[in-house]
Amino acid sequence: MKWQFDDELKQRKIRLINDGYDAYCLFSLPGLETQIAEEINNNYEYCLATPLTKMSHRSRNGFKYDVQEVMIGGYVFLFLEKGRDVFKIRSAKNYFKILSYKNDNGKLYGKDLEYANWVLDIEGFLSVSDAININGRIKIVNGPLKNMEGSIVEYSRRNRNCCIEIDLLGQKIRTWLPFDWVDAEVKAL
Repeated sequence: MKWQFDDELKQRKIRLINDGYDAYCLFSLPGLETQIAEEINNNYEYCLATPLTKMSHRSRNGFKYDVQEVMIGGYVFLFLEKGRDVFKIRSAKNYFKILSYKNDNGKLYGKDLEYANWVLDIEGFLSVSDAININGRIKIVNGPLKNMEGSIVEYSRRNRNCCIEIDLLGQKIRTWLPFDWVDAEVKAL
């Protein structure tokens, strides 16, 4: 199921940013992230739920195409108007759990809140970035990861994706992402 951050969600995002919000992370069964986010968004106009999705390059029988897929399976980010009770959010069809730290109500803070805010900023979708390769190091020059640098761990010429290791808000992550290469060739690893 393809994730879409439509005009209504963009308006909610603006309203939440202007009025203030708390951020939460929901844990769901993998594969249901988009359905849960859509159900919550359809039933609760005072919040915004989004999975984190990414674009990936694919190739089959010589035909190249792009697909959208969930980047962090089992997780949905929830942004709720300040003062609202997160535990009143329910899902009729799909099971999820509100993740929490010890002795709190599940509100994200610190690096987790920064990460959730980044997900909200990119509207739950990590699009293709423009990057340059400098001797096995990747520098992202345009897109949602702009100005980040990392190491290329593996490259798939067939699918035109790289497994990279980057520091994202204080956490080292490894993930496969598509890139459009500019000003440099991808060198064999």
